[in-house]
Parts: sequence; structure tokens; C-alpha cells
Amino acid sequence: MPLTVRKNTSGITITEVEYPSESESDSEDTKPSTGTGTGTGTGSGSSTTTGSNAVTSSSSSSSNSNNNNNLVQQTGDSVSKARVSSVVPPPNAKLNVGYTDALFLSVTVDADTIKRVRFVIESSATETVKYTIRGQQSTYALELTEVPPGTYSWRVDVFTDSNNKDTRRQRFGPWDFTNEGGTTSPGSPGTTSTPATETSNPGSTSTSTPPPPPPPPSITVGLQSDCLTVDSVNFNICLDLIGPSGRYESWMEDFGTAKRRWESILRDDGEAAIDLKPYWTDDRDLLATGLPPVVDDIYISGFLEPYDGVGGVLGMAAPYLMKTDATGFARPVAGYMIFDSADESWLRRDGIWTNTIVHEMGHVLGLGTMWDQNNLHSGSMNDDKYRMTSQAQAAWEEICPGGRLPVETLNLSEGVGQGTAGGHWDEKCMVNELMTGFVNQYMPLSKLTVASLADMGYSVDYTKADPFGRSDLGDCGSYCPSRKRNLRSTLPPKSTNSKKKISTSGRIMILKAAAQQMGKIQAVKSPSLPKGMSYYAGEYMTVYIKDEDGDIKEETVSWSEAKKYAPNAINY
Repeated sequence: MPLTVRKNTSGITITEVEYPSESESDSEDTKPSTGTGTGTGTGSGSSTTTGSNAVTSSSSSSSNSNNNNNLVQQTGDSVSKARVSSVVPPPNAKLNVGYTDALFLSVTVDADTIKRVRFVIESSATETVKYTIRGQQSTYALELTEVPPGTYSWRVDVFTDSNNKDTRRQRFGPWDFTNEGGTTSPGSPGTTSTPATETSNPGSTSTSTPPPPPPPPSITVGLQSDCLTVDSVNFNICLDLIGPSGRYESWMEDFGTAKRRWESILRDDGEAAIDLKPYWTDDRDLLATGLPPVVDDIYISGFLEPYDGVGGVLGMAAPYLMKTDATGFARPVAGYMIFDSADESWLRRDGIWTNTIVHEMGHVLGLGTMWDQNNLHSGSMNDDKYRMTSQAQAAWEEICPGGRLPVETLNLSEGVGQGTAGGHWDEKCMVNELMTGFVNQYMPLSKLTVASLADMGYSVDYTKADPFGRSDLGDCGSYCPSRKRNLRSTLPPKSTNSKKKISTSGRIMILKAAAQQMGKIQAVKSPSLPKGMSYYAGEYMTVYIKDEDGDIKEETVSWSEAKKYAPNAINY
């Protein structure tokens, strides 16, 4: 039996729609966008049903026969490229809806031009459903009713057209969901079925307006939908998120904000997607829910979990695996970020929660953490020199002709350095820039940071940088000899010289936290990796704390520094 479909994007109810076959995919646009059309679809497979809540299983599932079937290779020109940023339901969801309840499928598509979006829903429980929605919009949605229990595979085909030829199609998915069925079915006691009226006139108005679909979250628990795509144009940060409840939680949206900020700057790195499972053996603590079949371009697991209560250790982050490409650039292909669930509320209240996530994700991408692997900085806490023959240095000279881009150093007489030295821009000079060592409410992501990504071999879009110029600088001294001090007054209010070094107790807290996490990795990491691959997280880790003076501070520490604090340290 066909599914009942309501097209809620335009508020027009469509029932018992016949959908075009695959062979008619290029001519199906002759049907009105309001819903009536001709054609047939078929589904195959066997099912077993027991009672009204039975789950139907297919004897042949196109989405499970091969892991690579869950991947998408996008094609077409860069002008008309599309990408999916959200799908509802998320991959591998289990749904419990009654036969007459409404089920929503929605997809958010980002593209400059969209001609049409086609939904394809397949299952052994029903014939294949294909339905097309025309026109440019951000979210496309269908409401399904009378959905038999079963395992379903659905995808979307996005048609973009920059030359008015309607020939460019990108396929996203498939994604799977299981409808476990509710307590009602046709003929069950206490249920009433009202036949819907077919809409044959595109201009007609339904007598009842279906409820609007719930707005789809831009992010979800576990792997995001774009983790299952391979994109040769856009840079993809595959987020894998989990929190205390094991379900979607609102903090995940802030990880989504950070992901989108960095993705707006980066472009595809040109490297082939990689299967990370052979290099991720027993260190399951660093996986939120699981690895995708392949990673393109970086996998980042994000955790919110109890650690030590309010204050103390706020979280940890690090690249995990890094790969050196054919041109000699070293970049991470996997990393992780852990936050203490007890600290989220006050970090959010103080307006620094999201900036903390964006900042730490920058470290996972290699900013400050992989400068020495790319010969951009020595890694020493006493070295203030970023490489002179670099794109970041050239960007600095646009602001300060004749100056030198400064890296934070260990200068205890000025109250800053320890913990931030060697891995951040100089705080006294660059004040609020995102990759200085102290988090606050105003943190522009400047062209300098974008250029540093380019120095590590990333392809970048400089136009996405935030404005940052001389008026944003503090006391730069000889780093910016042409800097006029009277411009300092244009800065947003912020104390720049009151930061204190990490306390003795704070540093021990950092070393213990790093040792505990790095010790797990040291115990399970593979003794050998193929040429060009290497571990990072077992050797270095960034830990951020609320120190005894109330300041948030972070330090990237090495295994050699931390291992004496590791549990069972004698074994390492």
C-alpha cells in the first residue's frame, strides 16, 4: 500500500500520491509541485508480523549490504555544490509511532541554487516512495502517516542548476530508521480512520491544515549526517557527540556552532577519505558512539560528562591521529574534546561557553598544537618566534609593516605565559583574538589564525575571517613598531595584564588529568602505524581549568611531564 504523504513545506495536503519510477527521474518535473503525478514504485523483501507492534525486517537491505553504501560521493561543479547539514530522523533511529500518527522526514540543504529535492523511501514493508519538492528553500520536509512497522532506508537527491540545464544531481544518504510501531493499527478498537481527500487541483485548499513539523535540530546525538558523506569541495568536521543522558542535549548545538564556524573557513584538503578503524583498537574511551565507515576530513568526538564537579578541571582536548601528506604538511584526522558537565551552566552564564568550544576545536585542528610538526614554531615556551616565511607572518605585516608575529612565551614577571606559552598568539599584544590563551566573551577569529591554518596545508577562505586590525591590538612593543598607542582606547573593555600564572595546585591538577587520559592511550595504542600516520594524543594534551584565582587557564603538557602522575605509572 502507498504511504500517505503531506507536503508541509507549502501547507498543501497530498494523499495517496503515485510516484514516478526511477526511469522517469529526469522527466518527473512535469508533475505539479503540489503533488499529483503518475508512475509506480516497487519494494521487495520478506516480512514477519506478530501483533500490532511487530517490526518488519527486510531480507535484502541495500543500506546494510555494504558499509560503503552509507557514503555519498558528491559530483557536479563547485558553483552548484550542495551539502546536507541536518536530517531528521538521525541515522539508525528507532521510532515508536502508531499507524495513524504522523512521522516527519526533513532535511536541511545548503546550496546557492536548488532546483528540486527528491525524497526516496524504501522498505520491505511498503512500495518505494519517491516524492519531489520544487524550489529553493533551506529545509525540505514530508509528513508520513500509515507507516507500517519495519526498517526503512531513505535518501534525498538534490538537483542544482547553475546553467539552467537541470543536470546536476547530488545524492545524500541513505539513512536508516526503524519504525517499531505504536499501539494502533487499522481496525484496532478505539481507533477511527478518516480517509484523506486526494488533491487533484493544484490550487485547491485542504479542509484541515496539518500541524507543522517540529523544527529539526541542526545537530544530533552521535554521528552527524554529514559523517556519512564524502565531499570533494567542502571541508567536513565529522562530529560524534554524547552526553550524560545518551540522548540529544542542547549543548550539542554549541558544538554545531563551532563546527560551522571552522567549516566556513576551510575547504576540502584534497586527501582521500580514510578508514580509521585499524588505528583505533582498544581506546574506545575516545569514541563518543563510533567511527563512520571512512573519515573525510576529520573526526572529532565530543563528550559532556561528570568529572570533578564545579570548577577544577573544565575539560581536555587534543588531536588524536595525525597524517603527513605528500607535500610534508602534518594535519590531524581525528581528535576529541571532553567537558565536565558540572561546568557547562556557569560557563554559559558567563558568556564564554561557545567561545571555549570554538577555541578548543581550533587546537584540535592543529592551531598551536601542531605548529612545531609543521616547522612553524619550535614548541618551546621561551620562543616568541613564528616562522617568518609564512602566510600568517605576511598577514601580520598587513597590520604591522616591518613587525614580527608574536607567540606567547613564558614570562612570569608579566603574569602570563605558563600554560599558554608556545601554543597561542601573544596575549598582551593581540588581546582578544580567538587563539590567544585566555577565553572571554569577545574573541574575533582573525586573518592571522586563518593564515596559520593555511601554513599547515589547509585550503582556506580568507574572506570568512572576522575584522581585526591595529585598533584591536594591545601593547605590542617591537612586534608592531608602527603601532600608535592612542588606538588602544577603541578596544572592548578587557583587562589584559591581570592574568596570573597557573598556581602550583592548578598545574598539578592539569598534570594529573592529562596523565589519566594519556595513560589510557599509551596503554592501548597500536605499536606501529603506516608511513605518514602518527599518534598525537598519547604524547600531548591540552587541559583547561578554573584556577584558584578564578581565571580559566589551559596548558598543553607532554607525556614526559605528566606520566609520573599516571595510575600505575610504573607500567609506562
